[in-house]
Amino acid sequence: MTRGAFTFYFDLRCPFCFVASERLRSSKDRPPPIEYRSVRHDRDLPVPAREQTSSERAFVEKELVMLRERAPETTLANPQLWPSTAPVARAVAAMARTGRGDVGAFVSATYRAFWREGRDPSNALVLGAALREAGAGGLVASAEDDALLASWGHDWAGMEQRTPTFVSATGVALVGLTTARRLEAFLRSGRLGEESEDAC
Repeated sequence: MTRGAFTFYFDLRCPFCFVASERLRSSKDRPPPIEYRSVRHDRDLPVPAREQTSSERAFVEKELVMLRERAPETTLANPQLWPSTAPVARAVAAMARTGRGDVGAFVSATYRAFWREGRDPSNALVLGAALREAGAGGLVASAEDDALLASWGHDWAGMEQRTPTFVSATGVALVGLTTARRLEAFLRSGRLGEESEDAC
C-alpha cells in the first residue's frame, strides 16, 4: 500500500464530500497523490439500503439547498435512500491494500451513482460496476481490509471527526468543504489560509 502526499477522509453519505471529490477530480492542477480513507458515521445500517426517514430526508434536503448555492457546478439530487457505507468502505480498503485500480475513480463512481442517480451503492451490481470502471473488477475484500478500516477510523478519531477532511503529509488538516480555489492552494502548499466551512 502506497501512502499519498495527502489523505482524504470521506463518508459516502456526506454530500459535502461528494462536492470535494468532484472538485479534486476536476482540478485544473494535476492533484498530488491522494490516499482515500473511508470513514463510516453509522455502522449498523442494512444492506440493501432502506428508505430515508422523514427527519433524514429533511436533513439531506437542507444540506442540498446549501450546496446548490455554494457548489452550483455539481449536480446533486436527494437519493431518498439511507445506505450502509460498509461495502464501499471495504472495497476502498481492499484497493488501497492491493494497489489495484484507481481508488479516486471508484469513489467518484459510487458518489455519482448515489448522489446523482439515486442508486444504492451497497448493491452488489452497483458496487461491481464501479469497481470495473475503476479497473478493479472482481476485487474481494478480506479481514485485512476490516483491520485497515479500523486503523483509519482510529486515526480519524484523533482529529475533529468531520468530513470532508484533507490532511497533508506534515499533518496539517483542511476540515470541511471549502472553495475549489482554496482546496487547490492547500494541495499545492499543504498550508492553511482562512478557516474552512461546512462539514458532516
